[in-house]
Amino acid sequence: MGRKRKGKSIRRRPAVIAGSMGLEETLAQNAEQLQYDEAGKKVLQHAEVLANILKYLLPEYADYSTEEIAQCIEPETIDGAEPIAPDTDTRIHGDNTEAASIKEATLTFDSRFRAKIPTNTLFHLHVDVELQKDYYPGYPIEKRGIYHLSRLISSQLEVINKRTSYGKVEKACVILVCVGNIPKYLWNTVSYYQFANTKNVGDVSPKPENFDLMDLIIIRLGAWISEDTVDIIRFLHGIFFNEPKELKPYIDFSKNEAFRKEVERLGLTGEHLIERARLEYEENVKKYKKELQEKDRALQEMGNEIEKLKAQLAERKR
Repeated sequence: MGRKRKGKSIRRRPAVIAGSMGLEETLAQNAEQLQYDEAGKKVLQHAEVLANILKYLLPEYADYSTEEIAQCIEPETIDGAEPIAPDTDTRIHGDNTEAASIKEATLTFDSRFRAKIPTNTLFHLHVDVELQKDYYPGYPIEKRGIYHLSRLISSQLEVINKRTSYGKVEKACVILVCVGNIPKYLWNTVSYYQFANTKNVGDVSPKPENFDLMDLIIIRLGAWISEDTVDIIRFLHGIFFNEPKELKPYIDFSKNEAFRKEVERLGLTGEHLIERARLEYEENVKKYKKELQEKDRALQEMGNEIEKLKAQLAERKR
């Protein structure tokens, strides 16, 4: 379409956006991150993976085999989950992966499920395992974990009124698996946070089963591991950073080739994150060495000036 002006039709040319390598690289990185995110969420829906996470992180499952723990995870459908292959789908089934209310925003969980507690099968543990690609997303990830915990608790009660039975609330646990933008001094570390009774006045001893209902666990994976690395770090490193030999003690892939390929696909994407972390580390080392050299040069020049002043003072005394 054009507009007439002084008897002539003026056609507007379509705007052309000049491309750039920076834009192309950004788009490629975004696509890579999206691929990694989707692959990571699929892997986190497998019973074998979640059973190992529960075993090596939570004391309730420490004394049980991963096969026994997998049987504790309840077989209910996860919204949006699609089978990996016919008759070989080992992804767990659990609660609705979205939590929403009239006044609260919809919250999407990466892998939300319920698991029976082996010592008391009448009770459940409500778990949310989240893949965190950026350790510094612009806010403290601890606060994200606390928010997820609060939603795991509140979503257990459909209606809040005078007849609400708060005694039905069961324990919740949020596990954040961080895989990117982690400073080297925090590589391969795990932090545990619990809701605890810290002080009492008078002769009173609250029962832990009535308040010990929220656990937050933050895992920070490094670009590489060592011989003394603990089981949970070694296992997750094998999952997310393509180290199949590290997974042999934890998962038997012989019965599920489709699952093996899924883990392999995730690991190959994770290799890019490792390489990027190594390059960033090397660049930071170079930058630090350069800064040290500049400081040494400045100190040397300052020392030369001091020596000159000393010589001038000595000359005047003569």
